[in-house]
Amino acid sequence: MAEPSDGVELVPTLRVRVVVDTVFFDLVVANGGTEVATLAFGTSQRYDFVVRDESGAEVWRWSADRMFGQAVSEASVPVGGVLEYHESWVTAARGRYRAEARLVSTDHPLALETEFEVPAS
Repeated sequence: MAEPSDGVELVPTLRVRVVVDTVFFDLVVANGGTEVATLAFGTSQRYDFVVRDESGAEVWRWSADRMFGQAVSEASVPVGGVLEYHESWVTAARGRYRAEARLVSTDHPLALETEFEVPAS
């Protein structure tokens, strides 16, 4: 959780769900503060998801094959409001993993991690 600053308190959560061979990622960033949160971004990319195997090797990155516009932009989150980002990854590889979710804001960067497992069918 980000420290309150001038009435802005960003509260991130990361949820990972596995359905057969598809992993669903949900990053939610809530403004639990008393002021509107204005987030700055250096490109059109707002978030990223990364998956690492048990050895720490990166096996998937949502942004890996994507291009992002080089335009500075902002997003506003009202008091009590949320930003939500959802992605999925299809894998046939069973095992234990670590998911990382990042809000790539230049002034309010956030990162969360959690472990998950893709079980044998």
